[in-house]
Amino acid sequence: MTTQPTLRTSPRISSPRRWARVAVVMGLAAALAVCASGLATPARADEVAPLLPRFTFTDRVVWGSVPAAATLTTVAGCREGEQLVGGGYSHLTPAYRGEQDLDAGRPPRYAVQASRPADDGRTWLVTLLNWTPGPILVTVHAECASATFPTEVVSAGGGADGKTEVRAQCPSGLEVTAGGWGVRTVAGPDPSFAVASSLPYRGDLAGWQVVASHGPAAEGNEGSIVTSYALCTAEVKRGAAVAVPVTAPSGGKAEATSGSVVASCAGGDALTGAGYRLDEPRTLVVPDLDPVNVVTAPLQWRLTVVALPYNAGSSVNPGGTGILMPVCVQVPRL
Repeated sequence: MTTQPTLRTSPRISSPRRWARVAVVMGLAAALAVCASGLATPARADEVAPLLPRFTFTDRVVWGSVPAAATLTTVAGCREGEQLVGGGYSHLTPAYRGEQDLDAGRPPRYAVQASRPADDGRTWLVTLLNWTPGPILVTVHAECASATFPTEVVSAGGGADGKTEVRAQCPSGLEVTAGGWGVRTVAGPDPSFAVASSLPYRGDLAGWQVVASHGPAAEGNEGSIVTSYALCTAEVKRGAAVAVPVTAPSGGKAEATSGSVVASCAGGDALTGAGYRLDEPRTLVVPDLDPVNVVTAPLQWRLTVVALPYNAGSSVNPGGTGILMPVCVQVPRL
């Protein structure tokens, strides 16, 4: 006799309490699913993606070769649709590397007679006087914003003898993004000329201040006329900047020494230029005042100072110190 298997069926959920439990479980599962997907929790203010800057910056570079015993102006500019906000330069220094080159009674110099925005604010120009018997390579940088906007170049000049301090001030409501200097001599180069400082000025009115030292005017020569230039715009706001010290160590007779530092901006501020101050302008020269690390962030600005003997034949190199001051600005965001 074969026994047939007994089939058991689940009892139907007919109790009101059972239905209530099922509803609660299903409701909890649905709520957990919504929370897991993030749809039920609004984003906090600090979780919102930051706004993008209204424009970014690109470094445009031009190279020039200054012939021996000659002066050359090299110009770097921005492309169509871009706006100049700053600039800088660097040049080689072969005459500062050999003892025989420094043994001429006074050290030779590559005199940067100008590093400034052009009057129309479209290009950055650098004028280099090469006092050596060989050509020298100079690099000129233009810092360009990716959008066009109004800018204004202001200038102020003065001086003829001794120490000259000139300040170019931006109009009210405008901020300085970069600046520089220019020097003009009426009757030949001024061998004692030195730019002791070229720095952003940020008082009630922003601007650029230049301090230069130069010898007395000779008979029939008005001497050196020093001009300070400031590149100004209302499109940016003032950022925070910190000065960086630089030192060129002391050395022996007919020996040049050098020191180099870099500066950058913090807190999301943009770096558009830089200035410097020399504590020993008669024996310190500046072959590099230029942007570096231009491909990867953050952009940095470099200052190199070279210290030279007072007199290569009779004195040692005293060395010297200075500072590098970046120009940091706040860029509006979209």
